[in-house]
Amino acid sequence: MTGQCPSRWAAIGMHALDFDPVLRRLVDAPRAERLTLTHGSAPVWVFTHHDDVRVVTSDARFSRRAVLTADAGRNVVVRPLLDDDATYQDGATHARIRHAMARVFTRARIDRSRARVESVATSLVERMRDRGTRADLVESLTSPFALEIACDTVGVPREMWPAVCDGLEKVFETTTAARDALRAREDLAERFASLVAAARRDPGDDLIGVLATDGVDRLTDEQITAAAFHTTHAGWQAIRNHSANMLYLLLTRPREMERLRAEPAGLDAAVEEMLRFIPRMGGVGVERIATEDVRVGGVTVARGEAVYVSYAAANRDPRVFPEPDQLDLGRSDNSHVAYGYGPHYCPAAALATVELHTVITAVLRGLPGVRLAVAEQDVPWRTGSLLRGPRSLPVVW
Repeated sequence: MTGQCPSRWAAIGMHALDFDPVLRRLVDAPRAERLTLTHGSAPVWVFTHHDDVRVVTSDARFSRRAVLTADAGRNVVVRPLLDDDATYQDGATHARIRHAMARVFTRARIDRSRARVESVATSLVERMRDRGTRADLVESLTSPFALEIACDTVGVPREMWPAVCDGLEKVFETTTAARDALRAREDLAERFASLVAAARRDPGDDLIGVLATDGVDRLTDEQITAAAFHTTHAGWQAIRNHSANMLYLLLTRPREMERLRAEPAGLDAAVEEMLRFIPRMGGVGVERIATEDVRVGGVTVARGEAVYVSYAAANRDPRVFPEPDQLDLGRSDNSHVAYGYGPHYCPAAALATVELHTVITAVLRGLPGVRLAVAEQDVPWRTGSLLRGPRSLPVVW
């Protein structure tokens, strides 16, 4: 069954944290369907069922490397990541990059960084209090917090932060012209390549330095550059947006916020539930290409066809999550796939969870009585970005 291909699907630009109605239809459907995306005329498979998503993302017959030469439908004109990124690798090459990345995100290293993460968040909240009783949580907290931790983790010097931020915004905004996005991506690649070259001579104790140190997983300069590029983007933009998304959920549910303030032990489960509930991406992520005919979830994907999975939809699958569209901060047995699944599972997931937990804790402890300073419907959103999140989050306390 190929399903019906509706008019071109462009999910980017959904309001606030509304769940995409196309994804709702697909996750409720009996099997995967083929859709036509914003760019490209050939329909693509979109898998949304929790079990099917885990099968597709774990099956080596669906290639990420083949994406680079395939003419598949996409939500964006220009692929934002660099070609040597682990995202576009399979097999031994992918495993080697991932093994090297694991040296950066060990539990011991994350534990050592916890005090630094907490210090940055606490200092930003204290600075907000010193300035009065009103602030924009994105501008004053989630963005600078995520940027500082991301750049410290990767090894991006402070003087480079403005250029990196400007470039990443252009690359990951869908409204950027293709020529401008490519130019911004090339400029960022050159900047990160210069940091890799410097680390080859004098490595520091950061991602670039660790990856640049020769070992059994020796990576090329291009692979390290791509890893630095990707990690900086995810560490800044993804954490900036997702922490703001979580704060938005709590600010629009004041009883839940007060309950967490009174019972901080419940925050672990609350963060996991918000990870499940929030559809953080506009549309779908990176495609895979079938290298042979594969039968999945009642359909046959033919060799050469493009396949997408929706983690957001899988996290709303009623076959796995009772009342999936309800935010239940005490939900137990939460097998969400917000960080992906299979070989391409986010290597920095543990650090990301620490950061999200820390930002929320800093607000709960440091801003008593915090509430939105505008009506819920007046919160502005990043409607042209691949990652969803509020553009600003005005609050008073």
